[in-house]
Amino acid sequence: MKLSDTDGYEEDSELPKDKEWLYDIKELNVRDGIRDNGGAGQYLTSLLAFMNALNKYVNGIDDAYKNLDIKLYTVKMHSLRTSFAIVGAYDLAALSEALEAAGNRNDLDYIAENTDSFLSECRSLYTKLTKLHSL
Repeated sequence: MKLSDTDGYEEDSELPKDKEWLYDIKELNVRDGIRDNGGAGQYLTSLLAFMNALNKYVNGIDDAYKNLDIKLYTVKMHSLRTSFAIVGAYDLAALSEALEAAGNRNDLDYIAENTDSFLSECRSLYTKLTKLHSL
């Protein structure tokens, strides 16, 4: 099936009842995530994979930041930015894009001013998503 074959296909466009709490997570644009992933089932698969990797991303970025390994920091930030976009976390994608750009510029002041709050937001989202494991 080509992506264009799913245009107008409604059957998989809503989350199951037991996952509707995801709509309440302010960091996620669930409807866009469902659309961009080709349906609710695939979105949930992507979201679960994202959640399972998020802690590793955050810890890797934190370690690179603390060790002033800006090249590694920038690479990890790029990967995380792409993952945020896939799951509809557009504000966090924009923040990671700004931090990635700062890494490319070697702008240590911007990185120092924004990394801790960014990582805190990531950890908050991870905590909200851990409920996926209990369902």
